Amino acid sequence: MYACEEWGVDQADNYVDRLEAGMKRLIDHPSLGANYDHVFSGYRKLQVEHHAVFYRLLESEVLVVRVLHELMDAPERLLE
Repeated sequence: MYACEEWGVDQADNYVDRLEAGMKRLIDHPSLGANYDHVFSGYRKLQVEHHAVFYRLLESEVLVVRVLHELMDAPERLLE
């Protein structure tokens, strides 16, 4: 993992913990992220630090589709 090599295991673990905390907030606040319908119908985007969490709201759950670094081409990556 890039973060481990660049900043060390402890810092990488801390960052992953913050990403997970952001995603867990979606359990109680599923509409927290911005509407991303203008790019992909039914998608929402939650920014957490330097990453974007792309997700969809299903009937009884939140489905995380991808977690991408903010510098990545999200529309292209979401098509993969």
